[in-house]
Amino acid sequence: MKIIIAIIAVLLLGVTWLFVSHNGILSSENENRYQESAGGANEEMIEVYDGIAVAKSTRYLILSGRGLTGSLKAEVAQLTELETLDMSNNSLTGIPAEVGQLSKLKVLNLSNNMFTGLPAELGNLQNLQTLNLTGNNYTEADLETIRTQLPADVNIITD
Repeated sequence: MKIIIAIIAVLLLGVTWLFVSHNGILSSENENRYQESAGGANEEMIEVYDGIAVAKSTRYLILSGRGLTGSLKAEVAQLTELETLDMSNNSLTGIPAEVGQLSKLKVLNLSNNMFTGLPAELGNLQNLQTLNLTGNNYTEADLETIRTQLPADVNIITD
């Protein structure tokens, strides 16, 4: 069913769908993890986590439930077209400050990780619509610093 939906999306929206397998290899066979990109086959790839590289024009990056630890790489800032970043349901402990440079980001899902701090640079995300922080142990001071910089209409989801 997911494959059929993906094919319809490719035909209607004219986008390229790539699926990211557990070991980071891009293929069209794994329907669980994907990134959507408008780029072609020769597009530059950016390594955002050890073993996971995605097209530079990626718009939706879903890394949920991958068992990831540590942090994404600072190179994530090179994904200048990124609109959705879902890092939920992992064991990540850090968020690179460079995420705050993703000027087109609308959805940032950080839920259910092991974050104990949040970089103030997240407040730079002026196009953000939803920030999900549930299931983490960040400080209220970190959240307040970010909240005061974000547009007032951002939906911040907390515990």
